[in-house]
Amino acid sequence: MPTHHPDLDFARIRAHHGSRDLGFEELLRQLLIAGPPADCARLEHKGPGADGGVEVLAHLSTGDLIGYQSKYFINDFGDNQIRQIRTSFSRALSAYPRMVRYVVALPRNLSGSPDHNSMRRKWDQFVSDAEAQAAALGRSVVVDLWDESALVAHLTPGDPIHAGLRLFFFDDVVLTNAWFRERFATTRAELQDRYLPEDHVDVEAQHLLDVAARGPRFGAAIAAHRGTYLNALEALQRLELKAKPHAPTAPWAAVSQTLEAARDTAFGIDFDTTGPIDLSRLRAALEPVQRGPEVRALVDAIHELSRAETVGDETRGTLQRLAWGLGDAMDTIVSSFGKLDLPLLMSPRLLVVGEAGVGKSHSLAHLVDRQIDSCGAAVLFLGQQFASGDPRGQMLSRLGLPGIAFETFLGAMNAAALASGRPSLLVIDAVNESEAPHLWSTSLAGLAADVARFPNLALVVSCRDIYEAHCIPSGWNGTRHRHLGFEGDAAAAAKAYLDRHGIDRPAAPFLDPTFTNPLFLSTCVRRLVAEGRTAFPTGLDGITQLFDFWLDGVEASLVRRGYRRIRRGDGRLRAALRRFADQLALERREELPLAQA
Repeated sequence: MPTHHPDLDFARIRAHHGSRDLGFEELLRQLLIAGPPADCARLEHKGPGADGGVEVLAHLSTGDLIGYQSKYFINDFGDNQIRQIRTSFSRALSAYPRMVRYVVALPRNLSGSPDHNSMRRKWDQFVSDAEAQAAALGRSVVVDLWDESALVAHLTPGDPIHAGLRLFFFDDVVLTNAWFRERFATTRAELQDRYLPEDHVDVEAQHLLDVAARGPRFGAAIAAHRGTYLNALEALQRLELKAKPHAPTAPWAAVSQTLEAARDTAFGIDFDTTGPIDLSRLRAALEPVQRGPEVRALVDAIHELSRAETVGDETRGTLQRLAWGLGDAMDTIVSSFGKLDLPLLMSPRLLVVGEAGVGKSHSLAHLVDRQIDSCGAAVLFLGQQFASGDPRGQMLSRLGLPGIAFETFLGAMNAAALASGRPSLLVIDAVNESEAPHLWSTSLAGLAADVARFPNLALVVSCRDIYEAHCIPSGWNGTRHRHLGFEGDAAAAAKAYLDRHGIDRPAAPFLDPTFTNPLFLSTCVRRLVAEGRTAFPTGLDGITQLFDFWLDGVEASLVRRGYRRIRRGDGRLRAALRRFADQLALERREELPLAQA
């Protein structure tokens, strides 16, 4: 049983990137995020290996700076260690003229009294020398020590953030990458055929899921958007080179400045943060790109120039081509921004709904699988795992953490997000499959509020669309996305899926979107693979024949799993389905109550 109330033993601090030195540095950074100094405007993480003598800088609203330096001297504290601290201080003093305070964090208390050649005496001498060194430059720098006692005091406030820091940094069993992988493996086994990694095909829903996880698609969208400014500025330069001799008074410089201002804003946004990303400044900077008077004036000037009799046909054609190129480049800036300008960035709560079999479970499992592979933190729960009662306690029980408070677990996940550089994911698939689905209509809003208290967590939930009104509270405050499976580019997605399994694609039936449903396809493919085939049988020229082939595959799968109420070829499954369909038609409905079905 893992220890959920760990001793604060700095000798056993969680390693970061394989190093306890870096783990100690990361703890210092997160302590400052959790409790920044008074009057702090922002924190800047300089990172390991920085030559400025600090690992974290606190920028005060006055413009002054506080430098923080961690030194993982767990065993020795003698002349060599003091020499390292002196070197770091000298670098910081030189690099940061506005530094007014310098804090050194040590994972131990210093022994001895100031009157002897002890650890404490060596430290006091360093403080005296350092403050004198600053005074010689006409500066006043206060040097402070955060030793083991001070760090423990910083770690022990009773709020969930600090409780999470204690759990994350001082329990070497829970919330490790292996721990996340083991728990996902258990859930993946329960998903059975609903998640087969080798069957993965990217679909439209993947983009939003990637935004929630700040994954590679999101990174590619950022890079693509930033690249559009260079394209637009180059297009403007080409047009100016050709048109300016004929239109010298056009607002060339003003349009260039508008584009450069938007570009600088885009590059100034910290997209690498694990917390909320506010794009309001960039949205405002793009307004003049779309509708600004300078841009309109330039468009009007080029339009008038293209109609001027003094411009030859060849020049006119060139101007029109270059103007169209600039217009396309500026439109691309706006359209690429649309792929980033999503409420999910500020409020990381996502509800995925869709029909049965479109791949909701697969998409969410793939999200968690990939996040863990990237050394991120993610947990996946299935609706079928929940009974009536508070889902929080059931989550902790599933994770093997019954002895801690739910908010402490969220605090530890928050710490894991900061350490990994990616949001931590809390994912609940198919809430409609819970033993008491109504529990979510009363508890999901509260759960989402709990998660929202931690800025580096994202909550992702999925629900069958026909049960949404029963399971999801009406006041759901988050992004809602309909999972369309392979729809949108169904033929290409289906072909990619079949090609991956070496199956030739049939023709006509794929014109009907029903037959590009991922669940339908996977059932057919599993039957073909089990029978050693590489193509659908001949004669499946219509929807009815292909549906019959699929239904035979379902029957075979049920028999294989030990479902004893049917046998291969006894017709009972087909008869039951026919009666079900007849009743739907009779009542003109798309679903039946479970008891009636």
